[in-house]
Amino acid sequence: MKSIIETGFIWKVVFIFLALLTLYVEISSYTNTTVSIGELILYQWREYTLVLSCTITMVFGGGLILSKRKLQSFVLVVLICILVFLFYPIMDTQGVDHAF
Repeated sequence: MKSIIETGFIWKVVFIFLALLTLYVEISSYTNTTVSIGELILYQWREYTLVLSCTITMVFGGGLILSKRKLQSFVLVVLICILVFLFYPIMDTQGVDHAF
């Protein structure tokens, strides 16, 4: 049986925790004048943005923890990073009457 360090369990859990923390900070920083691409995608479920993004991250994170291949781990890390960057508030809608 391999040790926890050999399987990479520690860095995977820390990475998932940091991704969830980043999502929480990004989504809590939304105001009426800032919008992200992820929020626009989930516009119908705008009040559940944090729950849905964290759920998707946990699904990818669970796959990352269970993955044994390096390529599969790399792909899941990239997907989690894309998801985190999707919810970064980048668009300023100040002065726009109807942003949506």
